[in-house]
Amino acid sequence: SVPDFGFSGPFVGTGNARGFRQKSRTIQFTDNVTWSKGRHTLKFGADIRHLRTSDNISFFSGDDLGEYRFNGQYSGNDFADFLLGFPNSTRVANTSPDINGSTNHQGYYAQDDFKVSSKLTLAYGVRYEFHPPFVDDTLQLANFDRNYPGGRVIVPNIESPLEISRE
Repeated sequence: SVPDFGFSGPFVGTGNARGFRQKSRTIQFTDNVTWSKGRHTLKFGADIRHLRTSDNISFFSGDDLGEYRFNGQYSGNDFADFLLGFPNSTRVANTSPDINGSTNHQGYYAQDDFKVSSKLTLAYGVRYEFHPPFVDDTLQLANFDRNYPGGRVIVPNIESPLEISRE
């Protein structure tokens, strides 16, 4: 990539900046089994997912490589200002590393449809789901615990929470 240059005159801006990139990938295994025995119809199932996401984060205007605008305010010609190195405005974003998070979600269930009579069927079951938070190698994903006295930040892949001091 190259910086983003912009001109107010007949010249076209160059550069494509860093670009926005957000990717998500899910690998999923799902299976269900139904078993009928007498007056019972038993159903079992599992849903297991490995989730990955990556994102380049920027909360600022500008770009990592910079934006340079030329309007001719110094020499009367926007391209001449570019050749002289006198932009009328510049911006650059100081962004953090890209997020690279992953987690594993799990869900299991068991159900029984019991035919008590020709007019009455009982359906009962249980389901368990576990959705842990995303873990990010760059330590940019966290949760704020406001119930803790003084507050604390909990980062999923750090053993102890980070406490915030209020001074």
